[in-house]
Amino acid sequence: MEDVSSTKIGRFRLHSLPTKVRMEVIKIMESKDQLAFSYCSKLCKKDISNLKIASMNSLKVNIESSITLECAFNDHFIFLEFDFNDSNAETPEERLFYHVQHLLYIFNTSKIDILRFSIYCNNFNLDLLLQFFRSIRVKTLIITPLVEKHIYASILNSPIRSDRLMLEKNPFNDSSDIQKIFIQNRNSIYIWPGIRFELSDLLITNSKNIQIFGSIFTERELNRFLKLWILGANPKLEQLNIQCPRLLDEDAVIRGVRFREIRDLGRKFNFSRADGRANGILIMHLSAEVSHIDFSVE
Repeated sequence: MEDVSSTKIGRFRLHSLPTKVRMEVIKIMESKDQLAFSYCSKLCKKDISNLKIASMNSLKVNIESSITLECAFNDHFIFLEFDFNDSNAETPEERLFYHVQHLLYIFNTSKIDILRFSIYCNNFNLDLLLQFFRSIRVKTLIITPLVEKHIYASILNSPIRSDRLMLEKNPFNDSSDIQKIFIQNRNSIYIWPGIRFELSDLLITNSKNIQIFGSIFTERELNRFLKLWILGANPKLEQLNIQCPRLLDEDAVIRGVRFREIRDLGRKFNFSRADGRANGILIMHLSAEVSHIDFSVE
């Protein structure tokens, strides 16, 4: 879109209009034109930000063999790719930083929805990238299993703190290192089958929402967890979902635990903490090959 505010003399200058009138003109633009307009000048950028009518549905950054940025807003989206090229005076990292900061400003937000590191992410200056994203709220951090172990570990140990972490492998040799990740405060953590996640790990995990896929928990361990929760373990937990690749014995899971059974689409059990401050609802969905456990706290 052409910036009419800086064209030759004799053309209509949008920014010569009174502020209220100018804002009304910008307001009737399509959202894609508002976005293009925001890049015309600092004043245009400020106008779009002040208007606060454009909404961003998602902002995703993927760092792979190239860096890509995808922004969905209203009924349009933009897709930018920053190729790795040593000959460029402006690096792909710098271009990414510019566009991310611009979008966050005009959409009046402070978050990136998804930040994903994949194979060949080491093509880029990871130190610069990790320092940049430390100052931005990241909702979901994904590191694919294809990332080399030492790079995977450096990303997990970086200053980036995400609301949600997709953890697909353990890059550490010492179990205490991965437990430092579990103990961090998050809204959600997803544990995939590539990680050996044991009862001791569950008990130190501080996330509100814990999703475990391919769990190795035994009935005895699940029973132990319920008893410890009743006594006060995992005080921040709000939702726990466990997928076990085998059929579980329901009675063994709840053995020796005081509960009230609720008949509602299968077996549902209600537990209360010893201090009376919270109730837990356990639902078990069993099949021939997979068992699903849903535990929620009220």
